[in-house]
Amino acid sequence: MPEDAQVLIKTTLVGIGSRLHDGQYFSYYSIDLLPGYDEELGYGTVRGTEADKQAWRSAAAEYMDVIAAANVALWKVLYRSRWRHHVPGGRGRIQSAKRRYHEDTQTARLAYQPVLDEIARRHQAEVDELRRQFLAEQAVRDAELAEIREQERRYRSLADEPVWGWIVTPGDKVWVFRYDLAPPEVSDRNARRSDEPRTAFELEQDFWELEESGISQVEWDRAARLAAARAAAPPETTATEVDFHLWWVAVTRRIWYDPNTIPAPRPYRPARPRSTSEPEPESPRSSDGTYGRGD
Repeated sequence: MPEDAQVLIKTTLVGIGSRLHDGQYFSYYSIDLLPGYDEELGYGTVRGTEADKQAWRSAAAEYMDVIAAANVALWKVLYRSRWRHHVPGGRGRIQSAKRRYHEDTQTARLAYQPVLDEIARRHQAEVDELRRQFLAEQAVRDAELAEIREQERRYRSLADEPVWGWIVTPGDKVWVFRYDLAPPEVSDRNARRSDEPRTAFELEQDFWELEESGISQVEWDRAARLAAARAAAPPETTATEVDFHLWWVAVTRRIWYDPNTIPAPRPYRPARPRSTSEPEPESPRSSDGTYGRGD
């Protein structure tokens, strides 16, 4: 693989303890031989090149060689040569060994520090990118949720308006209109009709009563449908029949496959007594494949 080829590099921050100061560690990044994965970016894996990987691995090896050699050298002076405390110049040799240990380890630390800083910088860059992506995705989710809530508000506001009326026309059809859009003159004063403006919820309830009397077909006034579609449609969009259909399906209680046909209530099936030894049903679905009983 070319040295400038982009790869994912797995890194682990580890350290070797100091022989001179308890609790002090010489930290370095172990460069893993295993491949990195995109989902690990920001969690120990960084982007780099083959050249970066080899350079970081060599720098860490050189750093740890110096620290390990310094630890061994100091250990020999401190623990294998305790008798030097009683020999002229022995204490001076111990102090000299400690100074040399400090100088050698500090020189090695300063030489490795740029690698430590660079890997840490790339880790932070990946963490920042993950945060940026999360915030961007959260913004999209928030916008979608706000749009849904705004749609629910429009639907509810339109459904709560008492503007609807209906008349049963010859042929047993229900003609639906809006009182705020020049209600029609009715020639047949005996025709069944709504006695006052209705909300969408009240209109559907009237439909249920009409359906019980054998009337199932609905004819919506075109201007009334268009006005409802405009009120239900998202802002700055062209209202269509689909907007009216979606609104009516959303605010009604029965399942309306077609706004022009009043749906019949689903038959109620009382639960059959079940013995205690009979297993529970696997699913709450009814025989027609839907959930719940409905009206």
